[in-house]
Amino acid sequence: MWFTLATVAGTSYTINTTGTGVGCANVGDTVLQVVAACGGAEIACNDDFAPGLLSSLTFLGDGSTVRVRLGTFSATGLGGSIVVNVSHTP
Repeated sequence: MWFTLATVAGTSYTINTTGTGVGCANVGDTVLQVVAACGGAEIACNDDFAPGLLSSLTFLGDGSTVRVRLGTFSATGLGGSIVVNVSHTP
């Protein structure tokens, strides 16, 4: 799944999947990637943020709109919910 995020220059952004898999064992291993544009340079990427299989990354905004990719591994195909949290610090 892809989504866009309009950033503010000099602002730190954290994106994580904390809360995914709670009450649903079908989704529990996520990966996050932030790129400058479709097919553009990678800004940040994370798979398996300690201590588990969920993801978390932090990057500095430059005033552009970035693309965020969310993926999963080992999904059973039975469905489930993925939680995406985005926070920022000016």
